[in-house]
Amino acid sequence: MDEIEATVTLLTPNELKFTADWPLRWLQASGSIEVQRKLKPEETLPAVKGPVQRSEIGVYQRNWPNLAVGDRVIVQCFLQGDSRQGSTLILPITSGPVRFAVAPPNRITSNSWRCWAGKKGDVYIACRDNFKECKVSLHASGRWHMGFTEEALKKRPNLLNEKRNRAWEVWDKPPPQLPDVVIAYRLFFPRSELGVLPAQRSPDQWKRTIFIEAAPPGKMSAVTLFVTKGHQELKHDSEPSFWLASLDIGEGRRAQLVVHGEPEGTIPDLINNTVSEMLNRAKQAGKEIPPEAFMYAHGHLPDGSRFLVGARAKR
Repeated sequence: MDEIEATVTLLTPNELKFTADWPLRWLQASGSIEVQRKLKPEETLPAVKGPVQRSEIGVYQRNWPNLAVGDRVIVQCFLQGDSRQGSTLILPITSGPVRFAVAPPNRITSNSWRCWAGKKGDVYIACRDNFKECKVSLHASGRWHMGFTEEALKKRPNLLNEKRNRAWEVWDKPPPQLPDVVIAYRLFFPRSELGVLPAQRSPDQWKRTIFIEAAPPGKMSAVTLFVTKGHQELKHDSEPSFWLASLDIGEGRRAQLVVHGEPEGTIPDLINNTVSEMLNRAKQAGKEIPPEAFMYAHGHLPDGSRFLVGARAKR
């Protein structure tokens, strides 16, 4: 473990950035850190032994204890196997799976989600709790789809449609929208549609979940998956955002997750129309949908990317 001096250079509800002379061996190992305390104005720390690299790193933590931009702090840098291990996540996360949900853990949240990379360069997104029957599969071949999992169909064969196809939709990887950047998939989380109570969150299913701040009224939280060439930092042009993950998927490509704000636009209309249609279908079939039920709508945007957004049945 190394103890170094770092300076706070960014402070948001979801992200903290430090600039420091980081131990090179720690940077190369993607270790963890633990913030100890602020340094007194006259206080200094001994220089780190061995090579260092001056850079800015971001970390994820829900609470910043009385910190402000410009503060000097003591940071402990841990390697795997050290006797103590800091719990703060270094951003972007570079080894999956990445687990996340929207809103603080002591309040109503979104479902918990997971994104991970397969051995062959495929990328997957799936819900970890009450929407586990479906999965987004972005294959390295460029053939992408959203649909029911094989495990779900073994338990519930009636989920298959009349064509006996488990895919909701199959599409081809869209062309890059920016140089070497494909906007691959989006998850939208309007604040009005958060519906998971603390009592409904299983400790096993919600273990190691990153809780992301909910967007203010009129906006929604979004998690966008990009497929890029190279490890380039991406951020929203005009909305608050942070770089959550950058996973290696082979051949110089990365699967990158960026969390950002987004105007709601036409999403509320889509949600209302979807819920109304589902309730009418259930009524015609003589079935009753309980008021606590939750639905998902899958759609696509003009840039060719697909999205998924959840909706409460009770309006």
